[in-house]
Formats: sequence, C-alpha cells, structure tokens
Amino acid sequence: MRFTEYRTEENLSPQERIWEAARSLGEEEAQVLELLYGFGGRSCSTPEEVSRALGCPPEAVLKMETGAIRRLRHPRVLRSIVQALDDAVEEIWRALAGPNRLLFKSELQPTIEEHLPGELRVAVKVRYEAIQPWLEEHTCETPGAWYRGRYSCDELLHAIARIETIHSEICLPTPLSFLSQLLEMDLELLIPAIKLADSSSIYRGYLSNSSMGERVSRAVDIHLLFASKYIHECVTLGRLTKEYNLLHPNDALGPDEVETVLNTSSHLFRDAGWMGWCATGLPKEDLSYINSGPPSTPLDPDGRISRHQAKRSDELSKTDPLDLIRQILEEGPCHVSELDRRFEEKSSSAFGPKMLTGYLKASEDFIILAPEIFALKDHLSDPAILQGALPFLFTPRHCRLYTLFRHAGEPMDAYPLWPLMGEQRLCGWAESHVERKLFSSLLAIAEPQKWEAPRAFRDIWSFKKQCIGRHYHIALNVKKSAWKLRPALHDLFAIALCTQQWGYINWLRIEQILRPQLLHQIHDQTAVPLLALMIASNIVGPADHWQKMHRLNPEAEPLLTMMSHELQKKGNILWEDDAGRRLMERLKSGCGTTDLGWVDPAQMGNLLRSLRKK
Repeated sequence: MRFTEYRTEENLSPQERIWEAARSLGEEEAQVLELLYGFGGRSCSTPEEVSRALGCPPEAVLKMETGAIRRLRHPRVLRSIVQALDDAVEEIWRALAGPNRLLFKSELQPTIEEHLPGELRVAVKVRYEAIQPWLEEHTCETPGAWYRGRYSCDELLHAIARIETIHSEICLPTPLSFLSQLLEMDLELLIPAIKLADSSSIYRGYLSNSSMGERVSRAVDIHLLFASKYIHECVTLGRLTKEYNLLHPNDALGPDEVETVLNTSSHLFRDAGWMGWCATGLPKEDLSYINSGPPSTPLDPDGRISRHQAKRSDELSKTDPLDLIRQILEEGPCHVSELDRRFEEKSSSAFGPKMLTGYLKASEDFIILAPEIFALKDHLSDPAILQGALPFLFTPRHCRLYTLFRHAGEPMDAYPLWPLMGEQRLCGWAESHVERKLFSSLLAIAEPQKWEAPRAFRDIWSFKKQCIGRHYHIALNVKKSAWKLRPALHDLFAIALCTQQWGYINWLRIEQILRPQLLHQIHDQTAVPLLALMIASNIVGPADHWQKMHRLNPEAEPLLTMMSHELQKKGNILWEDDAGRRLMERLKSGCGTTDLGWVDPAQMGNLLRSLRKK
C-alpha cells in the first residue's frame, strides 16, 4: 500500500497535523483511531462501540489500531508527528500536570494519558509507546514527582534540599512571601520545592511541617485575620476570638484557646498588654489559596473537631469567669478596685492563678470608660448609664491620672467618658478639691480655648492658666535606679511595633503594654531605659521630658523591618544575636550624633555597657 504524501501547513496546530497524518492511512484505519482516541475533542469509544459503528468484530478493531500505529511510525509520517509533538510539549505538560507544574508519581495511573487530547495520545503512543518515556525526556525527575518549568533540574533539587534544612533554622509556620525573601528564591521555584521536600507542607500560603497540628492551622488563620483587617492595629483578645469564630464556626474557640495559640507563636504575634495583640511579618501578597499536604485535623460528622470537645468537657462544669464579670458590670460601670473585690468574692479562687486583668482582656464585652473604670460595651449606647458613671472621674486619683495622660500626649477622646466629662468641669471641680500642685499641673495641660463654653468663661480660665498653670509640678525626675534596668530586646521590639502602628509612644502606654495591671503604677519608671534606647536608635524623636509624648521617626522603618525578620526566624530577639549586635552598633553611633533630648548621655553609655554584658 502506498503512503499518501503528507505536507504540513504553517497555520495548522499540532493536533491538526497529527489528524492529517492519521487520515493519510486510509479511511477505515483513520476512523478507528479517531473513534478509539476521541479526535476533535470527542469522547473516547470502546473497541465494542467502534466495532458496532464500523460493522466489524472487536478483534478486527484492535488489529486495525495496531496496524495504524505501526504504519504511522514509517519515517515519512513519523517525521511530521515528532515535529508536532515537539511543538505540543507545553500543551501535553499542562494537560498532565495542571497549573502546578508538578506531576506526582503517585498520580501516574494507567489512565493518566486520558488527560491528553486524542490526537496527542496517538502521537505519544506512536513515538514513545507510553507516557513515561516522554516524561523522562521532557521533565526533571525527582524522587517524588516530575517537574517542568523555567528552572533547571539542578536548581529544583538544590531548592528542595534547602527547604529540608530550613525547618531547623526558622520558626514555623511562616508566610511563603517571607520565606521567598529570606531564601532569595522566587515563588515559582519555592512552591514546587516545598511540595517535593520531606516533612513540608503548605497551609493557606504558609510553610509548615507535614505533621501540622491544629494549633499551627489556627495560628495561620489568626495571622491571616490580622493581614486582612488589622494590618496597623493592636486587637484585643476578645475581639480576636469573636472574629475568629465568625470566620471558623466549625472550630469555635474560647479566649483561653486563642491566647494559647498566640503565646505559642511568638514569631507571629506580640502581646501588647491592655492594648491587645499585634501581628508581625504579615504577608504582603495574598497566597492563602495555596495548599499542599494533609489537613491539620479531620472533622467529625457534626463539623466539630473532636479534640476540642474532649478538651473542654471538664471545663463546662465550672462557672464562666467572664459571666461573673458581666454580672457585676450589669449593675453599672465600676472602678477596678471594687470590681476586683467583688470578683474575688464571687469566684472564691475557683479559676486558678489567673488574675482579673487577664479575664478583662479576654472579652470584647468589656471596655475601659476612663483610666481604671470598666463597663460593659453595651453601656456606650445608654446615655443615662454614662452620665451615672461621671462621678468616678471627680476624684483626686482620676484628676491626677487625667493630668498625667494628657501631659503624655493622649488625646481628649482617648477614653469615652472624657469628652462627656468635659475638661472645664474637671478644672472647676479640682479648683476646690485637690491640692495646689495638682491643680496647677492640671491647668498647665488644660486647653481652655478649646472648651465648648462662652468666650468670657474661656477667657477667665485662660487667665487662670497663665497665672496658676505656668508650671507642671507633678513631673517625676529620672531615678538612678531606672538606669540600672536592662530591657529585653523583645520588649523593645514590642514597644517599637506599637509605636509604628500609633505614630507615637509614651511612658504610660509602655506600662500598659509590658506590665498591664488593674491600677496604673504612676511612679513606675520601667519606661525610662526603653524610651532612651528608642531615641538613641532613632525609632522615635526626642522630647524634653521622659513623661511626654515621643513621636515615631519615619526613618525607623528599615530597623523595624530587620527586627521583625529576625523575630520571624527565631521567635525571639536577643541582644546577643545578629539583630541585637546590629542595633547595639546603631545605638553607639546614635549616642554621639543624635539629639537625645532628656536622656543623660553618661547614663545612656552606662546602659549600653550593661546591655553588652547581659
């Protein structure tokens, strides 16, 4: 039988050229291939279906198929088929591997070739007999899969080896975007390398161990919650718990469980005391659609995770401490000293060593109306309750707190009750109820011309301010003992992170971040060395007194990024590690060139020497 001359045309696709080659065999053999393999996008037919269509026995169909394949291997025809296959390499690979550029060996079933268009299946059979020789010729083979992409086989194997060693060098889970930057590896190479590396998996765009537990998946979910809604905010534990449960109703958690996740993922989250929690190293690109590896924990038929239920069974018998606090506050706003006394009476120490401070941070239901005054969140919408809480503010203690907070740069709307109270009312009350130095200090920070009052009234108080409020008397001088404190670098970073989010910092906020207590420690000087270090490192600008506001320096971003990266890698940052040494060099340089404001250069030098010995 003579072969028909086969000529390719430039405008024909590889599949069309293969079809033309099949037609050169003769009508009956071409029909057998077209029906068996499904040319033109049609479904494949079984030999029995083809035999019925052509009116011949199934054995004859298989014999014609074998003959057709053999004749397509004739050099004159094979040349065009090989060229068509070469032109269709990427199309074949996409059909086999999909968008992941990986074909796992576990997926290499006898039916894998059915993913190909019929024309390409015939061409592969003609040229290679099976798909595996094609894979060996056109892809990179690893122990677990075949890969084809813009990276060489050596580059992929090196990347896999690097991923397998990174587990012991950094804290997990970690965002792929951070890992890409750390390893200087494009995501296009990083992702397949992780999928092929031992003991590695990807959960919602984060690298983790392949034996990922539920705590890891929760840490990722909470980190992504920060990335989507709270990039530049600290969030209370109560609000985090509520938001998490709204997004993950099948894995609803209590505040204690969320707090455990946060505490055990210190490379991703920082405790900011009364301010809540901050997240570090948030991904700048949404890769949450990328997953590879087993799920953390299978769900029971009712959608709950069984370990949650077992873990909580013994807790449900206890009275919820948050409910006790709600019961107390339902009677109205309360000073923390009274709240603490009544809570202790009701709880009878049934909840272990955890202090009331922790419970107040654990629910979004509780708010701070003014320093040391707590209420239910629902009280904000009840004017009568708010008016009833105003007497808490007209005490010498609150007058001093208000003066300290405002002197430290806190705005009038920092607490819900302050605007309702009105500074003019506090000044009027204080004139006859507090000692002279406190009243004078209150006038020193007061702003009579901003009061909502008649001009004559504002002018009178402006005159009093000029006469009596010329000096701020309750400022504290720095004690020598404050310079003997040696702050931990991770505390400095937590303060710097909050400063970056707020744009400023003061000693009271530092106290609320590092040492959250029910009563403000107004004589505490823990903030002194921290503020001094932040000034010397140019994280904040100087002030003329340590108890005033310190504003964020816009040039602090590179330093904070460096500290954040170090924290993400190790879960902690120390003065002894690379980040600590680099910061120490910056501090030594800053002491000689930076305006330190209130900071005593000699004491600063002593502080740096003590930190180097730490």
